[in-house]
Amino acid sequence: MARIERVTMEMLENSVDHTWLTNSMMPKSWKCPHCGRKNKTGKYADEILLENFKYLEHCGCGYVHCWELKLTDEFKQKVVDYLLK
Repeated sequence: MARIERVTMEMLENSVDHTWLTNSMMPKSWKCPHCGRKNKTGKYADEILLENFKYLEHCGCGYVHCWELKLTDEFKQKVVDYLLK
C-alpha cells in the first residue's frame, strides 16, 4: 500500500537547486548542477518568472531547479520613473 508523506520546507530545500536572478530575465538554456546535462528553458519561462517571481524546471535526471527574481530598489525606481513619463 502506498504511503502519503507530508513535504516540509527542509525537504524541498535539500532537493531543489536555487539560482537568484537580479534584475534579469531567464537564460535560454541552463546546465544541471547535478548531472551536467544542458537543458533548454521552457517557452513561457520569462512570463512565469515575471508573474510569480519564481520559475521551476526539472532536469531529465530528476532534480528540480528554481530561479527566483530579485528586483533592486534602483531598478524599481527606474521603472516607476519610466511609467510616469
